[in-house]
Amino acid sequence: MMRLSTLFWIGLGIALIFGVFHLKREVHSLEEELTRLSRDILAEQEAIQVLQAEWSYLNRPARLRELAQRHLDLGPMKPTQIGRLADLPARPAEVKDPAANAPMAAAQRPGTTAKTPAATAAKSGRNAGPAGGAAVAAGHEQRGTR
Repeated sequence: MMRLSTLFWIGLGIALIFGVFHLKREVHSLEEELTRLSRDILAEQEAIQVLQAEWSYLNRPARLRELAQRHLDLGPMKPTQIGRLADLPARPAEVKDPAANAPMAAAQRPGTTAKTPAATAAKSGRNAGPAGGAAVAAGHEQRGTR
């Protein structure tokens, strides 16, 4: 009986030694990763500071004013540039059903369908051409009404 318990404790000791060794290697690996990430974060923060300084330098009002004068043909507003509401052209007459005149516009709106000739014919059961008749026939076969 003494031998079995001795073997058990020796095995348990070996398992614990292996577990501690494995844990130590994993902790060391995680510490190296943490060090690498800290270095990367510092490098990114330095890059951000450089970019912010460059942004501030490029967006100086004096520099922007000089660039605008050099590249844009801007000047003070003239009184003739200001218009009146009465000078605007009149609105065209409103269309009563814009979906009927523009099937593509109706198809692009969510929750609506375009009223194309094939869709209208399929709904009414008429043949709208070679594909339309086949679609109507297939629809009747699926419902079992043909």
